[in-house]
Amino acid sequence: MKLSKPKNLSPCRGAALIAGLIMTAMSHAQLTETMATEDNPQQADQGWLYGTVQLDDDREITGSLRWGEQEAAWIHHFNGDKAQPFDLTKLDDDDREAIESNLPGPRFEINGHVVELVRWLGSSQLQPQFFSLEFGHIAELEVVGNDRANLTLRDGTILEVDGGSDDVGADIEIMTAPGQIETLDWDNVSLVRFHAPQSAAARFSPYMYGRVETRNGSFEGFVDWDQDERYPEDELDGDVDGEEQSIRFSAIVSIQNEGESSKVVLKDGRTLSMSDTNDVNSDNRGIVIYMADLGKVVVPWSAFEKVTYFTPPSNLPDYQSFADYDAINAQVTHDGEATNGQLVYDLDQQHEGEMLRGKDATGIQYEIPWRLIERLTPENNTAKLSIKGGRSLTIGKDPDVTGSNLGIGIKTQGNSVKFVPWESVNDLKVAH
Repeated sequence: MKLSKPKNLSPCRGAALIAGLIMTAMSHAQLTETMATEDNPQQADQGWLYGTVQLDDDREITGSLRWGEQEAAWIHHFNGDKAQPFDLTKLDDDDREAIESNLPGPRFEINGHVVELVRWLGSSQLQPQFFSLEFGHIAELEVVGNDRANLTLRDGTILEVDGGSDDVGADIEIMTAPGQIETLDWDNVSLVRFHAPQSAAARFSPYMYGRVETRNGSFEGFVDWDQDERYPEDELDGDVDGEEQSIRFSAIVSIQNEGESSKVVLKDGRTLSMSDTNDVNSDNRGIVIYMADLGKVVVPWSAFEKVTYFTPPSNLPDYQSFADYDAINAQVTHDGEATNGQLVYDLDQQHEGEMLRGKDATGIQYEIPWRLIERLTPENNTAKLSIKGGRSLTIGKDPDVTGSNLGIGIKTQGNSVKFVPWESVNDLKVAH
């Protein structure tokens, strides 16, 4: 989601001084065009969004995609609310009554703490659930309203989406040739069919990529600074020796946390101390990293140490990498027995591309796709995770992995659904 961003800057930009600090300014079209030559080996890289957009007038346009001026890669996330929550009538009467009597009220966050209000009397329905899904799992998106869409996933699953984020209703940018970009209004779009390019394709300016060092290890992937700046033409704002400056991210090697200021190393060899804006002090809203081997991580300023930018690798996950994922199948150990089947985790998450959420002890927030989770073990209002590749992680502070979890539905043979309350879950092993 894209948030508004206050800045503490006057109209004066110190242009004369900036000229000596940043690279020569390039227009957005120029930046995109530099990535679109046949001589560029990354041009054939299929890690980037691509597809065919069908408009209401039946015209079709095929090319590289950028969603709402934000998401541009298959590992980026599409967010929204599911229009149809899990159907409680699939459960037996006792389970349904137990769930209905404990349905949560509205939740919101204050200073990092989730506050839950008492639900309205008489409410016995699950509320629409917010979800995140990697773009690579989507086959088609059908626009059915100003804030509504139907997603068809690669395995045939259909999700009805009703708002929940600015991804639903977003303008779609499409590049058909170097420098040829058309912005398509959501209201004029009928259908988006995602697919891989058949040959080298022009694409948008490269997403910023790097290594983020934190109090709980380092993470490498696509980087959103302050949950806002993500492209080379975006700017880092701050004061340097009393002068207000804006520096393009394309000119930056690294940014280091120094409390209420930041140490910024530039490609021209200069090192600056920048302060007095939310880009470079504790008002920063967090550094987001998208990773193929972990999902999405949001690092708060209090846990952030340093980011170093570099060129992304050429082996980013392509569209074919997401072809074989479907329902979450697992063995759930509970109450002295083990039950195997397809999961409806937290009475919501059912597909391997959906995200499990939680925070670690340093406040770092994780959104981990089920395709990467091998094992989950509840522990003292947290959950210990085993992740593909050997990573272990303990997360909490989110209804997904605490006592606020609504429980697990398990679709067994005959399509019946067995319900296991969260407090009864001992262990969960995912079958991939």
